Order: sequence, then C-alpha cells, then structure tokens
Amino acid sequence: MKKIVTETKNFQELFGNGIIFKIPPFQRNYSWDKDNYEELWEDLTSIDNVHFMGFIVLKNNKNHDNEYIILDGQQRITTLSIFILAAMGFYKEITEKTESADIKNQHLDIIKKLTEYVAVVDIVKNRNIRKLTLNPLNNSVYSVNIFNATQPQKIPQLAESNRLLIQCYEFFYNQFMNNYANNPSELYYFITQTISSKLLFSVITVNDDIDGYNIFMTLNARGMRLSTIDLIKNHIFSNLANENEDINHILRLWEDSIRNVEQDNFDDFFRYFWHSFNKYCSERELFKEFLKNKNQNDYELLEKIYLASQKYAFIVNNQSEVWLPEQKNYLEVFQLIKLKIHRPVLLALVNYREKKFFNGFLHNLAKLVFRYNLVCHNPTKEEERLFVKMANAITDGNISKAFEMMEEIYPSKEVFTANFAKLQFPKDKDNKKIKYILNSIENDNDILRWESHEISVEHIIPKNWQKNWSNVINDKNITLLYNIGNMALLNTEDNSKINDESFAVKKTYYEQSLFSQTQILSKYEFISANDIEYRAQKLAKIAEEKWRIDFKNPPNFDDWN
Repeated sequence: MKKIVTETKNFQELFGNGIIFKIPPFQRNYSWDKDNYEELWEDLTSIDNVHFMGFIVLKNNKNHDNEYIILDGQQRITTLSIFILAAMGFYKEITEKTESADIKNQHLDIIKKLTEYVAVVDIVKNRNIRKLTLNPLNNSVYSVNIFNATQPQKIPQLAESNRLLIQCYEFFYNQFMNNYANNPSELYYFITQTISSKLLFSVITVNDDIDGYNIFMTLNARGMRLSTIDLIKNHIFSNLANENEDINHILRLWEDSIRNVEQDNFDDFFRYFWHSFNKYCSERELFKEFLKNKNQNDYELLEKIYLASQKYAFIVNNQSEVWLPEQKNYLEVFQLIKLKIHRPVLLALVNYREKKFFNGFLHNLAKLVFRYNLVCHNPTKEEERLFVKMANAITDGNISKAFEMMEEIYPSKEVFTANFAKLQFPKDKDNKKIKYILNSIENDNDILRWESHEISVEHIIPKNWQKNWSNVINDKNITLLYNIGNMALLNTEDNSKINDESFAVKKTYYEQSLFSQTQILSKYEFISANDIEYRAQKLAKIAEEKWRIDFKNPPNFDDWN
C-alpha cells in the first residue's frame, strides 16, 4: 500500500460512497460562523465551471476498512454535511405540507438519494449509519438535533461550538426555504448537477503520523497553516484511545491545561514546555522532535503537560499572588520588553521556587535580559538557543552550569554603558520602561510605587520647548528630548504644574522630590544640552552597577538548599 495518496475528488466521489469519516475525540471543536457560511453559500451559488475547496487530509483507520480519520478539513466536511442535512430537512418540511401523493413520493425519493451523501445503510439493522462522527462535545447535537433532518429546537445553555452547528443548519435551511420553496426540484438539480460534480477537493490520504507531519509541513510551507499542537494532540490521544484509557478524563486533562494558559497561546506554551527539558528545535521541527524524543508513556506526558500548565499560568502573570514583591519586580523586565523566549528557563526554575537560591537566580536572569534586550537591543536568536540550554541544565539539577551560561551573551561594562547612555524613549507607551529604570536606579524595589499613577515621567527639557528652551535645544539636537538623560521621576501633580516651564521654575519642584536623582537636578543653575548627555552617562554608570552580574565570584548554588 502506498504511504501517501493524493487525488482530486469531486463532492460526489468524496461524499457519495460508503466512506466513513471520524473526527478524533481530541480534535478542536466546530468553529465556523455566519461569515464562513455566507462566504461558502456565495461560492456555491456562483459556481460556473468548477470551485476548488482546498486540501482534505485523511488518515487510514487501520482497524476499520473504509473508515478515515480527518486530520485537516473537518470544518469544511462538517459544514457540507450540514448543508445536505438542511436540504433533507427542507424537503421533509415541504413534503409534510404537500397534498399531492405523487409530489410527496418525489420528495421522499429525493430525501432517500440525498441520504447517500451523509449516511450508509446498515442492511442487518435496517437503519442509516452516519458517515460523519464529530468530537464528543459536538457529536450529540450533530447526531440528535441535526442528523434527524428536522429543524433543531432552540436550546439554551449550549456550548458555543454547538450553537454554531445549529446556526449553520438554520442558515442553509432558511436559504433553501427562501430560494427554492416555490420550485423545490431546482435545489435537487443544483446539488446533483452543480455541487456534486463541480465542487473539487485535493484529498491526501496518509497511513501514519509521520506522513501526517510531512503533509503538515508541505501545506504549512504553502501558507495553509495547520497547528503542530493538533498533530501532537492527535498522536497522544490516538495512542491513549488504543490503550483503552478513560477518554473523558484524558480530555479533561487536556482542556484544563488549555484553560490554565488561556492568557497565552497554547502552541507557544507547549514549545516552551518541550524546551524546558529537550534540546532546541524550531517550530517547524517540533513534531518530528517530539516523536523522536518522547521518552515516557503518553499518559505520564499528559500529566506532565497539565502540571506545567499550572506553573505557566503564574509565570506569564508577574502579579500573581504566588510571587513575592521582589520577585514581581524581577519578572517585570520580561513584561516590559514582551519577551517570551525565557519561559523554558522559568518553567524549569520554578520547580525550585522554595529553594534559597531561587531569588538570586531569578534576579540574575532579569539582569541579563535587562542588559541584553532592553538596553542593548540585541537579536534574540542566539539568546533563545542559550535559554533552552539553560533550561535543560536546570532540569538536570545543574544550576551552577545554567548560571555560568549567562556569561555567553552578557554585554560587557563598556557595551552596556555606551548603549544605556544612548537610550531613546520617543513614545508615551515607553513611560513604563522609563519609570522602571529610574525607580530601580533609586534602589527602590517596591513595584507598587513605580507603577503608581501618582508618579510620572518628567521631561527636563519639555516636549513643547519653543517658548522657554530654545536656547538649549533646536531641530538639530531634538533627539535629546527623548534621551534617558532628559528623564526624571516626579510627583504627577507637580509635573502637571511645570509642564513647559523654564528650568528656574522647575528646579524648585525638583528640590522637593522624593527621588534623589531628581533632587540632584535642583543643584544646577541651568541645564544645557551637554548636561543632558553627561547625566545620561552618569545614569549609565549607576545602571551598570545595578544590573551587573558577578561571574568572578559566582554563588554556590549546589550548597543552597
């Protein structure tokens, strides 16, 4: 048997035979909404020659002949099945209202023929068997409320995906009533003469997960994005289903894991989770590496994912109650620069949260990121690979080795101070970074203080400089406005009073400030462009000491219990 078979099939060839389709119990729920139905309807009703419906990826079910698992295409197959069921519902409705026996028989014959698209006949039990089985959440509504070919009742408290299933049925049913009630035979002609032969699919049939992965990569390269996490989930759940594990419990574990990381992308979470104990791989390589290096049984892995998702939930939230005040402050730097690639390190490190060395390691990690990313704006490719190595070392219990690795990308004193003195913050959204930096230089680790609305960023040379500051700044050195040396912290109320005032007015308020670096400004008689540049250099030296990591005298992590 060929491993991969690719065929072009029309609607009749795909649906009008004895093939059974199954959506795995762990696949995503139905998600098409009115916009999707309307677009499909417009496409179907405007077919001239042919209409291409895209790729359908199926996997042979080795346990049952003529049965296929849908790897990709479930939304389209489900929607087109509902399209046929709505047509059957339409014919059933008008048949009940028809008095002519001949017309009734014609319509009943049409219903029988349309049934061949959505069901196969069990001769022994004399009943129709659905060709399509949805996942557990959607299957009851599909099989009971929709497959019976009657308009579903309005059901309160439905899951969103089930509501969409019913909405889909109602949409097509109403379209048929509005467009074909006066001439019902036209709908049957439309389905059998247009939809049946002119709706085309590229059907790819594979035999195993590796084949599915290869197809996934091919379609992904063409811009038809499939999710790696779907392939991983399919693999895990297929194995567990074959081992007769409690599928409902397994589903709950997976769904609870997704809920735990709902603030973030689950695909990202899984990659960071995987990298916390495996070597670096790109997103493109993840599934292949997963299959190659999965060293535990699937149920143990699922439990591991669930436990990691609980930890991830507070890793992405530095305001979580699990963090101490100083830990919140360390984690803030990752939030400020929207960095995520450090998360494998935190997923590994958080297992040692009760150890004495945890705070110190977290602080040093925050220092590294502050220097490397926020100040020096270095690219993250090398950094990401390093973080994966660090995470692996931490998982292996080698905390000292992970600490030593930081030095590989650590910006030197000279590089750091040069970059810091040139820091520019031209946008209002940068104020949070400025407040974090200046407040930290004040040696104040109280995160609530620097985040307070009572404290604001004061521009020594104001943005509206033309009235009182034209002797200091002009269009040629306008970038000084946004330099870190031109920034200070000040009480918000005082700041609003001296917005565009001269330095003589401002310095009286600086003198009363609670911040030492702001108070120092009051000792100047006047401020020049050189003073702003000198102040930036001075702040850079203070910052270099503040965010310095002492690699010459490293802590002995192994002795810290």
